[in-house]
Amino acid sequence: MANITDLSSVSLERQIISSLLVYNESYYLIEHLISEKDFTIPLHASCFSLIRAARQIKEHIDETILSQRLANMGLKMYEEISIWDYLNSIKYNKFASAEIIVTACHELSKLRKLRDLSEQNKKVEKYIFNNKDQPFDKTILEIDRLNNEIIKQFNFEGDNGINIFESMEKNIEETAFN
Repeated sequence: MANITDLSSVSLERQIISSLLVYNESYYLIEHLISEKDFTIPLHASCFSLIRAARQIKEHIDETILSQRLANMGLKMYEEISIWDYLNSIKYNKFASAEIIVTACHELSKLRKLRDLSEQNKKVEKYIFNNKDQPFDKTILEIDRLNNEIIKQFNFEGDNGINIFESMEKNIEETAFN
């Protein structure tokens, strides 16, 4: 069975942080796509938060500035190496171009949404086992409510459905002529 950690990508997080440090202006391409909650590594979430804060005031930020700000927050080490060494080492792990960051951020957001769905399904499973003696209709209604809690949080960009009214006039006219 798959694990929730299978729905994360530490290397993708590293590449996004690294690329945002190298291509500072690319932040404006992705600011609406991701947030700190999309990152599974707390250090990466903190890095993103500091990068966002710097870019909102149009300040240039690199690994030296970022490592100093993280140190000011009390984060001096990550996996037994200094924050500066970590950030300096990941800068070679950036994307080839700033445009790739957008695609990567969509993927990172998708992974977070899948983690959220997985967690919600655990709530549903727990509810079923704890309430197996109640009427089936009530169980179905509660499962529907639990699932709708998470589904209504998602933004279905690009999935606008089909507007059947666009072609309706043409179809009615064709029907009338035939």
